[in-house]
Amino acid sequence: MKIELGAWNNGEGVDIETWIACTGNFSLAVGYASIFCPEFKEFEGYIFRYEGCEFSEEDISSVRNWEAQEGITPKSIECVLNHIHISDLQYSGCDDLTIDKVLVLGEKLKAIYEARLAYVFPFSSDRALLGESQGAQQLLKQGYQDEGLKLLQGA
Repeated sequence: MKIELGAWNNGEGVDIETWIACTGNFSLAVGYASIFCPEFKEFEGYIFRYEGCEFSEEDISSVRNWEAQEGITPKSIECVLNHIHISDLQYSGCDDLTIDKVLVLGEKLKAIYEARLAYVFPFSSDRALLGESQGAQQLLKQGYQDEGLKLLQGA
């Protein structure tokens, strides 16, 4: 981002808030609000990231399918069903997707979700909806490299 921000204002650069004011829009801001400040809902002891009124039959079926797997834990079900793909926050093939941006967004989202979860469900502060951070950077890097390879191969 430093290079991008530095290129603005005839090379004098701008701060991030000025850049957002010049390039953003309120429709995107509302959309991002649902990602950056998610609603959480309890379902049979699980806590899920949720936007809507009720859990659908498909949602319930997904929980039941995960519960039926050998060695699965409630925490791992929450992690799987609450995860998001940072690369899918923008359109496919977005040309400014870089590993540094994915890592920044991943760390920020994890911190926001943990704080939001503790606020909405204070009894659940020991739960980690997004999984453990150990090894997360390596997985992100590998996923990014795998996605990049697919794009390069035209998959």
